[in-house]
Amino acid sequence: PWDRAYSTWKYWRRKMKNIKLSFEDFCQADFNTLLPPSQRKHLLQQVELNGQPDFVNPNFWLRFESLQKDYDRVCNHLGLPLTQTISHLNRTSGLDYRAAYTSFTRDLISQRFAQDIEFFNYEF
Repeated sequence: PWDRAYSTWKYWRRKMKNIKLSFEDFCQADFNTLLPPSQRKHLLQQVELNGQPDFVNPNFWLRFESLQKDYDRVCNHLGLPLTQTISHLNRTSGLDYRAAYTSFTRDLISQRFAQDIEFFNYEF
């Protein structure tokens, strides 16, 4: 969630001319009023997606942090050959998201995404 929040802030600062918030202000903002409706799902807690229209409850959660390993696990479960290597496209360079956080902003995002952090056992 911390990487996703930082990435979203960077994206909107670059793409949307009307968002000129500092990262701290972004972390404190109400995402429902800040972001257009079409973009709000990006900052929902992942566990909240289960209640969204057109969402199919998954048998497996694949984590970006371990995408290849999780993909391989699903293939093994389904009896499919392991023939695909997943590439990381559109990789951004630069600052590690952890360096952008203060203890205050880290705690804000921790509170906002507490369910995801607990469910997926995320650590900062």
